[in-house]
Amino acid sequence: SPRTPEGGQAGKGDKPPPLHILRYSGAHTQLLLAIFKGGI
Repeated sequence: SPRTPEGGQAGKGDKPPPLHILRYSGAHTQLLLAIFKGGI
């Protein structure tokens, strides 16, 4: 999808900013660890 000068606001669903991914992962790191430790 084409990039907008605003900073990719139109393509939010396409490719979220790295910071968002890092924040999301960091916020769910403990939860993920709990799932892995629990034994899927």
